[in-house]
Amino acid sequence: MAVTLSANVKNELAAATRRMAEEENRTVSNVVENALLVFSDFPKPLRDSLLALHRSNAGLFQDMAREMMAFIARAKFDTAMAEISPYFAREGDAALTDLELLEQATAMTRSP
Repeated sequence: MAVTLSANVKNELAAATRRMAEEENRTVSNVVENALLVFSDFPKPLRDSLLALHRSNAGLFQDMAREMMAFIARAKFDTAMAEISPYFAREGDAALTDLELLEQATAMTRSP
């Protein structure tokens, strides 16, 4: 069941939220709901630290966001490698390293 919430935000934040919604072909409500969903799962000390960092050092905050994206990309890569690794295993082969799996996956993309 959906509930309507109301919040007062600065004009810049409202404009950025509308822009994000438009660029991502989503509603403002959906953008705000997803932001709250993620942010509310963080423990309070982390939320407080993120807000303080955002206010005090925007550059460091952006660096942290890039690190988070790199972490997520690596986790997705590891999951995908685990899913496709059985397709590369041949009887009698020892366990393949990540690099060997990546090389075999790359070779498959070149095959007609």
